[in-house]
Amino acid sequence: MIGEHSSFHESFGYYAQGVGFETATLPEGWEERCIAIENENTGGCIAYCIELNDTCISKYVANRDKDHKYISE
Repeated sequence: MIGEHSSFHESFGYYAQGVGFETATLPEGWEERCIAIENENTGGCIAYCIELNDTCISKYVANRDKDHKYISE
């Protein structure tokens, strides 16, 4: 419903993909650096997002073309 090429993606210009913990290689302590997002738009839910530097390290390790593009942005 909110994945790539969904109506959500087309409407808002971004999408989300659900993954498991085994999907990414993350540096030690990443859990403590997660950023909690909760505001009037989250309907009382809290989203925990991986901190940007931890995300970039994970993408660097994955070493895919799309990840290099992401990091350079």
